[in-house]
Amino acid sequence: MKKIRTLMMLLALVLMPIGAAGCSSPKSDNALAFDDAQQMMEEVWNVQDEQSKPAVFGGMGMDAAEGEPGDVSLEDPAAAATAYNVPEDLVKSSENASSMMNAMMSNAFTVSAWELKEGKDAKALAEQTEKQLKETPWICTTPEEYAIGYQGRFVIVVYGYSDQVKPFVEALEKTCPDMELIRGAIQ
Repeated sequence: MKKIRTLMMLLALVLMPIGAAGCSSPKSDNALAFDDAQQMMEEVWNVQDEQSKPAVFGGMGMDAAEGEPGDVSLEDPAAAATAYNVPEDLVKSSENASSMMNAMMSNAFTVSAWELKEGKDAKALAEQTEKQLKETPWICTTPEEYAIGYQGRFVIVVYGYSDQVKPFVEALEKTCPDMELIRGAIQ
């Protein structure tokens, strides 16, 4: 009996990391194991090295959070689309969203995560977002690069200066290794 309990405990210890990983998913549906976009952003942000994190605020308006991701209101799709430089279709296709921006200059670092409604095409929305980022007439400062990730019902968009975008993307790749990424330079 003692040997069986010991074997069960060892098996549980071996399998625990597999079940606890946020992006572990069956390959069949390519789903992510996050409750919402906010949880996804928090997990990626927590993986990023502290020295590489810019000063940020998260969310929108009066509910903004200092130094961490915050929820995004989807009540006014045009305002959210403008604030995060994403297509209004992405906002309207989402159940919830989370964001962070550089506290001094949004074009230096902006990231937004979107959990899509059932049946929405993450890849098509990611491609539409890339087109918008490339066609944006930037005022004052131009971001250097962007990355758009999509997997299952999630889309995440980050753009800004390379030294602020790359560490976030590395943390995203560690947290969600199966996520498809579209990357490019903004000119």
